[in-house]
This record gives sequence, structure tokens and C-alpha cells, in this order.
Amino acid sequence: MFLKQGKRGKAYSLLEGFSKAQYSYVALLDADMQYPPEAIPEMMKQLERGGVDIVVANRVERETTLLRRFLSRSFNFVFAQFLHDLHVDVQAGLKVFRRKILREVVLDPTPWTFDLEFLLSARNYGYVIGGVPIVFAERQAGESKIKFLEAMYEIGWNALRLRFKGRPPLLLTPETTASMIGAG
Repeated sequence: MFLKQGKRGKAYSLLEGFSKAQYSYVALLDADMQYPPEAIPEMMKQLERGGVDIVVANRVERETTLLRRFLSRSFNFVFAQFLHDLHVDVQAGLKVFRRKILREVVLDPTPWTFDLEFLLSARNYGYVIGGVPIVFAERQAGESKIKFLEAMYEIGWNALRLRFKGRPPLLLTPETTASMIGAG
């Protein structure tokens, strides 16, 4: 177990956690238990069957307020589907993916903008994104640390920025540090 050391914000916490990852798959799960951990085995099956490299939990049934559902769906439609042609729940707090993607994507997130940039970068490098439907529940533990309007502005502005940002080339790392085999 590791304790948070770096800068505040979801993106920075995730990047810090990824640096500790040891296995070939990584699962992100919000700690407030709004996403069912029971969905992870199905998500892993999709990865192991092949055909997808990232699986996102798509909130299809939501046990939340009407306002929160409206804002979430509106954000996803405008900033994920319309601007970027991504048809998954971009801001979902449950994702499972191949760890090697972390070595290849180039990310420059702000405190709350990891998700869209990660998914876009991965897709731009040829990785396939799939989804699994889940029931999104009310928060069971903890409290939200997000300043809603500030984060919405930050995430929305970042989505616009990413729409017009160039795509960096994919750099392939060698299979081992003692060889250039696999590099490109």
C-alpha cells in the first residue's frame, strides 16, 4: 500500500498510482463505491478475449439526482461524442486497461483532466476502447473533493483544447533496456 505524496488532483493521483503498477493490467476504481467492483471480472474478460485494450464502465442506470444525470449526459454528449467521437462514458471512475498503454501515451493533464486525454491518446495510437454497462450508485463512502463548476470548466476547456491539438508520434520502447529490439 502506498500513500499519496504528490500534487493534489485526480490526474496527479492516478499518475502517481500508475508508477506503482506491477501487473500487465491496470484497474481504476473510484473509492466512493459508486461504481460496482463486481463489473471488473467482465471487463477483464473483454481484455483477455482480445479486440479491446481499454474497457470503460458506462453508466446506463444511475441512482443519482436528475440534475447530476442531466449534467453528466450533457457533458458526455458535447465533449466526448460530438467533439471527439468517443462513445463511452469518458469521466467514468471505473476503467480497466493494458498497462503497456501507460508507457506509450503522452499525457499532460491538469488536476481533473486525465480521462479524456488518456482515452484520446490511446485511440490515436490504435488502441481499441470498449465498454460495459453498469449501475451507478449513490456515494457509499467518503466525500467528493471536486469543486464542481471549477472542474466542469477545466474539463470542458481541456476537451476543446484536445480537439485542436496535434498528435505526437508514438514512440515504441524496447522490450528490454539492454536491447533495441521492439523500439521504434
